[in-house]
Amino acid sequence: MLSFIAYVSLLADSDPAAQPHPSTFIGDAVQVPGFTSPIPRSSVPPAFLLQGGNSFQRMIMEDSCKLTKLDGVFINSFEELEGEALAALNEGKVVRGLPPVYGIGPLMACEFENVDQGQKGCMSWILEWLDEQAKGSVAYVSLGSRTETRKEQIKDMALGLIECGYGFLWVVKLKKVDIEEEEGLEEVLGSELMSKVREKGVVVKEFVDQIKILGHPAVGGFVSHGGWNSITETVWEGKPILTWPQNGDQKMTAEAIRMSGVGIWADEWGWGTEKVVKGKEIAKRIKEMMSNESLRVKAGEMKEAAKKACGVGGSCEVIIKRLMEEWKRNAQVT
Repeated sequence: MLSFIAYVSLLADSDPAAQPHPSTFIGDAVQVPGFTSPIPRSSVPPAFLLQGGNSFQRMIMEDSCKLTKLDGVFINSFEELEGEALAALNEGKVVRGLPPVYGIGPLMACEFENVDQGQKGCMSWILEWLDEQAKGSVAYVSLGSRTETRKEQIKDMALGLIECGYGFLWVVKLKKVDIEEEEGLEEVLGSELMSKVREKGVVVKEFVDQIKILGHPAVGGFVSHGGWNSITETVWEGKPILTWPQNGDQKMTAEAIRMSGVGIWADEWGWGTEKVVKGKEIAKRIKEMMSNESLRVKAGEMKEAAKKACGVGGSCEVIIKRLMEEWKRNAQVT
């Protein structure tokens, strides 16, 4: 995403009249220098394509034009996961004059003792249920908390999970994160379908400790919207991913994950809100994710690389130490 933003800001600078509206110079695809594949228009974050602009678009364009004035940029990633992007940025292929871009990830959230008691109770029985499942037999499904899922899609998701042949832990969001949910899942699915869902897996409407779920041996794969925090957590725990982008930069993330070899992307599904994907297709893709040995092996290798990057003597430590020495020298000079 950083490469795209930096390059789009360069295009905007070359045409001041178009600067507030990137949609005017984004054609069928954007070929960012240094990258093998172009970014199709359909994968560009929707906010960049709105005619007339919006506050998010303006903020991104204004800030991205200042990138060359910085001394450096930290990103939550690492060489093995996004080697092509880091190389293109640091070799000046994307935009000349960019400062060094440092991959200091994957960064995991710290554990705090004052965990919400409701979430703690919810996680207790979830982990107990996972303990009873066979290794790698459960598909974890969560499409993020910022986008609500259409009721029609909820029904087909339920049908797909029932048909996939694997156990599942399904975190459902009927409304956006900051909106209270008054309608129950059973009201959406109906009692008969809800009964079948409960026979095959577990459904949760509360927030969960995702890193603990992904780290459980019973979980064999993650159906995700492709938010970057979810991706780095999944890579950290070495699980295959099926991405189903919902909004923002998630299609770009999905392509990066597909290229890395740790996941698959059902790009024909489009954005999560564009159409209703049928249960049979969902079941087919979940089976592909859960049974693909090459994905599993690559995810395991990426996990080792992630732990090494953040471990003692890893790339994260090396970068931070080098920068601290540099800052000390600069402070002494001034």
